[in-house]
Amino acid sequence: MLVGLKDLVKRGIIEVWDDVFDVRLDDKAAPNLSDVYLGREEASIYAVPEEFFKRTYITRSMRELMEEIVEALKGGKGGRIFLLTSLFGGGKTHTLMTIYHAFSSPEKLRALDEGLAAKVAELGKPEIIVMDASSSRLVPHPEEPYKAEGFTIKTIWGMLAYRLGAYARVRHLDSEDSPAPDVDLLRALFSEVKGPVLILLDEIIHYVFNMYRSRLEKYGDKVVLFLDYLARAVESSPNVVLVVSIQAEYRVVEGQKVLFEEEMFKGYAGKVYDVLSRETTRIIVPVVPDDVVKVLQKRIFRKIPEEEAWRARDRLYKVYRENPELFGVESDWQFSPGELGRVATAKETYPFHPKYVEVLQEFVTRNKDLQKTRDAIRITRKVVRSFLRGTEDADFIMPWHISLKNNDIRSRVLTENYREFRDVVNRDVVSEEGKLGSVVECSKPKLALMIATAILLKTYTYETFKEPLKVFPDLKGVALMGYEPETFGSENWQPSDIKTILEEMQGRLPHFAAESGRYWFTPYPSVIEYVEKKAAEMLRGPKLTLYRFLADHARGILVRESKRKKKTLAEFGEVFSRKNTIIIGYGDEVWKEVVIDDDPSLKLVVLVKPDVDEESVRDIILMGPHGGRRTFRNTVAVVCPSRSADFDVLLGYAARIKAAEEVRGALSEYYKDKEIRSLQERKLKSYIQNNVMLLQQQLLTTLTRVYYPVKIQERDDVKCIDAVPSSSIILQVEAALKDPRTGPKLRTDFSFNDLVEFLRRSQGWDLVEGEKRFEFKDILRVFYTTAAAPFTTREAVEQAVRQGVEGLDIGVKVDGKLYWKRVGPGDGADEPPRRLSDSAEILPYRLAAEELKERLLAESGVEKALDGVRRVWYEVELAGMRVQLKDLIGEADWEKVLKEGVILRQEEVLRRGFMLGISPSSLSVKPEEEVKVAVSVEPVNEYSEKVELKVDKGDLSECTGRVPFSVEWNVGVLDKPGNYKFVIEAVGSDGTVKKEALTVTVLSPEKEVEVNRIDLTYTGAKLLKIVPRDLVSLRIAMDVVSKLNLNAKVDVSINFGRGIRFKGEGMDTGIARIFVQKFDEILRSLTQLGTETSVESTVRFEEPVVLESSRITA
Repeated sequence: MLVGLKDLVKRGIIEVWDDVFDVRLDDKAAPNLSDVYLGREEASIYAVPEEFFKRTYITRSMRELMEEIVEALKGGKGGRIFLLTSLFGGGKTHTLMTIYHAFSSPEKLRALDEGLAAKVAELGKPEIIVMDASSSRLVPHPEEPYKAEGFTIKTIWGMLAYRLGAYARVRHLDSEDSPAPDVDLLRALFSEVKGPVLILLDEIIHYVFNMYRSRLEKYGDKVVLFLDYLARAVESSPNVVLVVSIQAEYRVVEGQKVLFEEEMFKGYAGKVYDVLSRETTRIIVPVVPDDVVKVLQKRIFRKIPEEEAWRARDRLYKVYRENPELFGVESDWQFSPGELGRVATAKETYPFHPKYVEVLQEFVTRNKDLQKTRDAIRITRKVVRSFLRGTEDADFIMPWHISLKNNDIRSRVLTENYREFRDVVNRDVVSEEGKLGSVVECSKPKLALMIATAILLKTYTYETFKEPLKVFPDLKGVALMGYEPETFGSENWQPSDIKTILEEMQGRLPHFAAESGRYWFTPYPSVIEYVEKKAAEMLRGPKLTLYRFLADHARGILVRESKRKKKTLAEFGEVFSRKNTIIIGYGDEVWKEVVIDDDPSLKLVVLVKPDVDEESVRDIILMGPHGGRRTFRNTVAVVCPSRSADFDVLLGYAARIKAAEEVRGALSEYYKDKEIRSLQERKLKSYIQNNVMLLQQQLLTTLTRVYYPVKIQERDDVKCIDAVPSSSIILQVEAALKDPRTGPKLRTDFSFNDLVEFLRRSQGWDLVEGEKRFEFKDILRVFYTTAAAPFTTREAVEQAVRQGVEGLDIGVKVDGKLYWKRVGPGDGADEPPRRLSDSAEILPYRLAAEELKERLLAESGVEKALDGVRRVWYEVELAGMRVQLKDLIGEADWEKVLKEGVILRQEEVLRRGFMLGISPSSLSVKPEEEVKVAVSVEPVNEYSEKVELKVDKGDLSECTGRVPFSVEWNVGVLDKPGNYKFVIEAVGSDGTVKKEALTVTVLSPEKEVEVNRIDLTYTGAKLLKIVPRDLVSLRIAMDVVSKLNLNAKVDVSINFGRGIRFKGEGMDTGIARIFVQKFDEILRSLTQLGTETSVESTVRFEEPVVLESSRITA
């Protein structure tokens, strides 16, 4: 299991020194040498050798220095001088403490470095003279002398002699008016000490500076001369070593070594450096950049298990490798502190991230008010303490853990020399009270705060305005400073969010600069400040122009547009578009006439103004433009601001955009420098883009109250639903109107059955079984005039009608042509035109069947041909049986048989002979009912031969006759239900043969049985009820009931599990269908619930339904 640093500390796997939690010790993290030597309480952990070495990392320079001291003190040759050089906080005093403890207690050093301890122990214990010039007890001066037993020491040379046990030799020179002891006298003092002498001199530059800046200036000159004599004396005295700290350091500038002094000691440090520099003098840099990591780890943490460092590194690098476009390659992930080519990986810097060390070292080194390692330790103590006492965990200490919310850390970082950045941080990052600055405007304010903090700490000491320095972080650098696995995981962020936030920051943080792929903060006046001042002025004045700006801007987000291959593509709504949308802003009703036409077309009204009441919306939707009720009462939807809308925020964005556009037009008046103007122009462009995007988002969040017409208890009214903000106004309005809670109000995908059900409920029209035809425009008008209708399109209604034709439930007549059922073995529907004219007629299938029958019968009959007689007739084939159309139309519900069967055109051409006919050729009878039909024999041309008739069942009244003639065929009584086919054959005396078939259906007697499925064997039976066992079967059963226009009631009980049940009894099928449809949608979205659901249902017919063959196939 992966755990964070805080958890590891809590469980004791990683240990932090107890003193880190003591705020009082922060400033004592680097005590004075005198505090340690004199054993003062505030330096307790540094005064005790065991505790000191536990917290000390001995750098290579420190180790080499102590080895050289040992060699010099035991060598018997001339003495040595070592100058510890660095600016404030470079580890000089700590090195002197290390030397002091190591040579005073070499046995205590053994726990830290056994080899070095052994070398020091060989020397024995030298005479160690600690001279901390910051303490008058160790280095007095005439104004602050040191009182010893019976005498008072007033000078630095007097104290040296006193510590060497030879004060009497210089007592006569121990005053500010006396000259400093010369080289010979000093050499004599050293010679009187029997063992090696180690002099540790700290803060001498400060001492000299104070003398020169007081009345003791002449004494100061003597001190510098004394140091010169001291260096000469040490150099020529065996077994004497002088170690001095100097607040200066050499740096290479343009290939030349240049001595850099602390600003306040400028001139003094160089003077002391010069007099102490002899041929044998060695310059030591105690702590180089390579050592910073180990120093921090040693001073803060008691124990850091290596396996935890490996684990944290692997987790971090895994994400880095998965996102190379963001984090770069492995060489980018390391900390390269110095010029020696050494690098430190995340494993070696753990628990600090390499970027933490890099950023910290950079600003403590560059900030003139900070003391390098000393302040790096002080700040890190505060950071670690704040982190461990906080609520959030992390795998690594990151640059953004140097939290500028923490005033203790903030004051340490934003020092006096960088005070201009205090306003920058307040405005863009975070205030002293912890209130977020402009980062709050970003989509992920917390992430923006982290990124802004890291970038500011990395760049603030450079104080540049227009130049993107190479040391400034690029996207990769920002990603490495910002990404932390535990934090991103807990916040559910993605690494790619870093790039998004950076883009947002460019337009929202006034002091944030970006150019050439580099990012930094600048304290100089930003163009954004001018913009926001102008915007504030706009907000204090009349706001009508800003409201108009909002209305105009809303038009730009009616639909979502995207650019592909230099083309602009728009995502259009299903029923609304820019053309049928009317935007009404604040004051528009006063300053211009707003007309919403009362016509058969859909319209969306967008109200971009505050305080919209429901009564005003009701008038817009239901009332006409000139008073009175609107005729087309189902054509207007309204979207207006939510009840919690904050127009001050919207107006603020509008003011900033307008102000920015005005400033951009006069940018040359603000910035004369061309480069600066160019930088500001880019920043202004980004600022405008960001505010436009924010305004769009805020408008979409604001315009979420959607009103639409409804019918409530036979009365037209309006209802409201809240939309979910989307990418455009039209899309989010249409999504809200598609919500099932609205009906849905917007439907462009309804089926023919839906259309039939709606017209039956709302108008009492029956498109399928009715006896009235309708013009297409009448159906469309219902959708525009009936508030209960859904918003839809002409195309959607046309599609539903075409679906009805495909199912042969209706026919369509266009320009006198009927589109319904095709004739021929191909069967199916005769597809109507895709675009239906207003005058197109919609016919229920019975009327369509009637029209088709009339046409087909008109085409049927016998007519003379050139070479004989042509006979044409139509047959309907259903379930393997054929019936002539002229016989079929005598049956009940023949229209349904015609609808379900295959219509076949038959044609026969006879040159000579006769025609055989049966009337009727098909019929239905009850069991035990006698079957009788008429048979006719008609001549073709001149034919008068005798014809003999034969049947395979029953008797004929006459078996022979001369054409023409007719007889009766008595088939007899059939008692077994079913379908029968009998054949009659006619043979002429000339050998002409004709055959015809008689089809008889014997209906079944009534007996109640339960079956699993219905087929044609149940023709004639009566259906009492249907018992579906699941929602799908129940929906199919109710669809059939509706399709066949049957009267039935529905009982249904649904157990969804988890204590959820639904029960309805005696429900109308239309109502039951709505419930079942909704439940089916719910179960499709909640699949787990579907596995636990059981259904018991019954569809009971009010009257038994006779199962004709046409109904069985339906």
